[in-house]
Amino acid sequence: MDAIQILNEVIKISENKISNQQDLEIFLSYSIQNNKLNNLEELSFQAKFIFGLYNSLQTKHPDFSIEAMERLQEEFKNALLNFSKILTDFINEQNDFHKKVLINKYVVPTERTLQNIISLCKDLNYLKIYFNNNKHNR
Repeated sequence: MDAIQILNEVIKISENKISNQQDLEIFLSYSIQNNKLNNLEELSFQAKFIFGLYNSLQTKHPDFSIEAMERLQEEFKNALLNFSKILTDFINEQNDFHKKVLINKYVVPTERTLQNIISLCKDLNYLKIYFNNNKHNR
């Protein structure tokens, strides 16, 4: 499959809720051309974990103690740092134009960077579902 076919499948899985379609296409194209789909799958696995933690933090479950919330926040912070490192390494392998755009969107600290990363994690979560659904085809 090529990047566009995979992206279309991911869009279908997400029920048209992909926010960073161009970025996913860049990641998929690069990964397919350079035989690095496993790296993208690892990135999507990390993203799924972060998105789950983020949702737990947003829910503010009434049964969570203050200590549990603090541990969850610490785990989210550590997972986010780890994801950012993996994402930065992945971005640094892109061509100069894509690298510049993606670094400005996901790496350079701004008031939107965290929102951009969470949005990307949500999209990569759907990519992880695609990978899981297609394990038997590999």
